[in-house]
Amino acid sequence: MRILALEINQGGKRLFLVKFKVSDLAQLHQKGRIRVDNYQPMATAGEKGYQRGLDKTRAGEIAKFVRGQKEEDIFVHILPTALVFNHREGERLIFSNGFLEIDDGVMLHVIDGQHRLEGLISSDAKDFEVPVVVTEGLGAVKEAAQFLLINTTQKKVKPGLEYRVLSEIDPDQTNRLIDGISSRFWSTLGIDSWKMKAADLTYALNDQNESPWRNRLRREGETKRPGEWKPLSEGNFVDTLRFVCQGNHALRELTHARVKEYLITYWDAIRETYKDAFASSTGRRYLVCRSLGAGIFNVMAPAFYCMSNGSDKELRPLVEDFAKKFPLADWARGSREFAAQGNSQSARQAKAIEMFARAFPRFSLVDKREKKKIERKLPDIPGLRERTLRTALSLLSPLRVRPADGLDAKKLKDQQGCYVLLRRSGSVYVGKSNSASRRLSEHDTYEYYCFEPSGDDRKTGYLEQLLYHLVKKDFRENKIHPPPEDQCSLC
Repeated sequence: MRILALEINQGGKRLFLVKFKVSDLAQLHQKGRIRVDNYQPMATAGEKGYQRGLDKTRAGEIAKFVRGQKEEDIFVHILPTALVFNHREGERLIFSNGFLEIDDGVMLHVIDGQHRLEGLISSDAKDFEVPVVVTEGLGAVKEAAQFLLINTTQKKVKPGLEYRVLSEIDPDQTNRLIDGISSRFWSTLGIDSWKMKAADLTYALNDQNESPWRNRLRREGETKRPGEWKPLSEGNFVDTLRFVCQGNHALRELTHARVKEYLITYWDAIRETYKDAFASSTGRRYLVCRSLGAGIFNVMAPAFYCMSNGSDKELRPLVEDFAKKFPLADWARGSREFAAQGNSQSARQAKAIEMFARAFPRFSLVDKREKKKIERKLPDIPGLRERTLRTALSLLSPLRVRPADGLDAKKLKDQQGCYVLLRRSGSVYVGKSNSASRRLSEHDTYEYYCFEPSGDDRKTGYLEQLLYHLVKKDFRENKIHPPPEDQCSLC
């Protein structure tokens, strides 16, 4: 194979920049002349390899990306970053008159780009052209060192100024972009998908006239002026939205544009209820607009949405009821309510659950005494994992409830799993089913529901028993213990 090439000299080492059509790469790969030296822990010393194993899902996403260009897409579906191959043999590659000879004796080892290579070949985009840098003469050790250098010095893209510009130029297209692209696609680009969503929500809250956060968040590169009160940076606020953008809750059923509208309305209700916390002259005294307060309120946002049925009119009275239990004085810096309170994602989430349940006792479903008893028994019950207990507690969390009138029967059709049904009064019914949509439609008098799919009969059985025992007896509508009662490890 004779291909056009550009010779490059770096520190006495020759490199060649070439272009391959996908059909050429597929041909060389099929003949075994392109090799990925994957790590084999059981191989003999010197033959173990150094590349990570192939992630077929990631390679599949790249294949879809290459062949999935649409006219309206913001992202142009190109792969401008070069793959890196190396020819190990001692003999030099033949380069003459601007052409590189890839004859039958040449073996090319992939240093960087194995997932792009596999994705391109499986895409069947035969005429798609790919830039490749070819080095020569590096042994396996130097190859591995180069692989390490490339993969440890690259940094993930952060949603910064460029994404803000994209959002400002075409907000409608940005909404469609976020709604329509899978998390796996973002990870293929080296981007955390939840951060893209959170960044766009943050920009809306900081920019829109009707938002209580307008110009309260420091933008990237902005210098704080003397006396100016901007309690958080946009980056800090993005971090507080992780649960909103990544958690399993009611807001995940909405379009991205609707979530923006709701968060502005929600925070407006908080501002009207805690006015001094948002005033420039007094806001510094309180935690509401600091990362801890913003984080706790953002974690509770899905629960407030569910309780208000997405109604703006019902939302404000609920926030006012919350404030009766936690008045502004509780949010003062140094207050006992937040003494020794951590500010990590998990700490904020735990505090949000606790505060919401205290403010609205009908959503405080878990019998704490029973929970402690189960935790003590857990190590002695074969097959019951701590993860299953966490799943049960998550199902009983107010953060996960969804309005029953928004039940998506198609999404739940024929799914096996466990469910929790709640009434506004606080009573609860728990159960399991092999057809979730059919079972939930039979219980159509409940206002809220949670569902956890499970394809494992044993796990589903344990989960149902855990739910039955964890729910407070005064709240539980189930009259009969889940069968088989005589074999229940929790009784």
